[in-house]
Amino acid sequence: FREAFCLSPFESPPVRESGTVDRLSVDHPSSRFAMLGRLWILTLAVVAGLETRVSAGSFSAVRRSSVGQTLMGRRCSRRPFCDGVPNCNATRYAGVLLRCDEKFVQIREFYGADTPQMIAEATKLLSNSRGEKGAGKSGADFIRSPDGRYLLKTMSRRDFNSMKTTSSAYHKHVIRFGNTTMLVRVYAVIHFINGKKWMVMNNWLPIDFGRIYDLKGSLSGRRSKYYKRVQKDNNWLDHPEDHPTVPKEVYDQFVNQTKADTRALRKSALIDYSLVYGRERYVLQRCQPGQCKAPVCAEGFGCVEAASAVAMTPGDFDSRHWGQVHDHFCDATGTPKEHVGHACVATMWGTSDFVATVDVYCYGIIDLLKYFRKMATVEWITRGGAFGRSISAQPPASYRSRFIKFMSATFQVPGPGDPQRFLFVPDSRSCQRGAPWSDA
Repeated sequence: FREAFCLSPFESPPVRESGTVDRLSVDHPSSRFAMLGRLWILTLAVVAGLETRVSAGSFSAVRRSSVGQTLMGRRCSRRPFCDGVPNCNATRYAGVLLRCDEKFVQIREFYGADTPQMIAEATKLLSNSRGEKGAGKSGADFIRSPDGRYLLKTMSRRDFNSMKTTSSAYHKHVIRFGNTTMLVRVYAVIHFINGKKWMVMNNWLPIDFGRIYDLKGSLSGRRSKYYKRVQKDNNWLDHPEDHPTVPKEVYDQFVNQTKADTRALRKSALIDYSLVYGRERYVLQRCQPGQCKAPVCAEGFGCVEAASAVAMTPGDFDSRHWGQVHDHFCDATGTPKEHVGHACVATMWGTSDFVATVDVYCYGIIDLLKYFRKMATVEWITRGGAFGRSISAQPPASYRSRFIKFMSATFQVPGPGDPQRFLFVPDSRSCQRGAPWSDA
């Protein structure tokens, strides 16, 4: 069976030394069963190859894929069809395994993340490996670290197998675009002896936003109840006041990096990823430098009084603590934090001489582990995606194109009549206070 996968489908039947075809190889019942078995295997490989062709959009992509190279009978010993899923080494720690850690340790070092041991101890994962149910349909459990930096999520068997096959491509992309990528940073995969697996990643939403969005660019079935904290694409279109208006350099960086990140996901035939997004708005009193108790200043705009922060969260949600914004931008010693790579963005703007507005935006791309394979292809066809319906499941190229178009249209730059947005980059004045900015 193993050899049948690795042999080229274009081989000729066995030939005797005399040069005549071996009749036993053709007529014997066991030989016929073997031929039928190889024909069935070839059919499966062709179907998988066509699926890869649909997702990548060209025959050359099929040749480059693992399925295509097996179909052509090349480099079989290195392909998943011959050797099974590529091996992921494991490191033992306190009775658990750290899977694929030779890849993730480099990502942790690049971003200055804590070790899995430190994160597991901070979240009490080893003593209580249960979290809260997420809002998504996957049914995964989540644990958030006390400092808000990390998010732990349970992995299904599909997630785990996808991680093993895509970890190398993911690692190369994150290291290459480490300073700008918006892909979620996977720091570790913790495998318990009972089979439960946790993925340790960064938290793109370190602030407790009153309303957050999970955006895919799809409109079919993408609406949440108005009272839900997690809203979706149709809700997003209903609330244009939540759409970010940012300086042009921030917008250009967002669009360019979205294209680069989704290009990597398309090459790996991954779909169903989302942009998770949160926004908080604060109205603060203007003040002169030297007169503020807790100044927040933006170059070219001036200073505002952080001690008088008032949250103006849209909807019926409670106001969030302004102190969390301080904790994101400043450390406990009053020094501005130097975030490595993509992080939250804050803008300051206003037309009044007395008050100004501070908008805080946090966003990143999550849910990277769904391949466009057989089940996704069936969903795409049966739910009408192949006939133009905007369902979530789409071939990777189509999914990427729709995702970029949706995000590029809803992120905005100030129009001709809009007030200019100034990027808030904290300096020593904005972080001098040892205690977090208060709401009082």
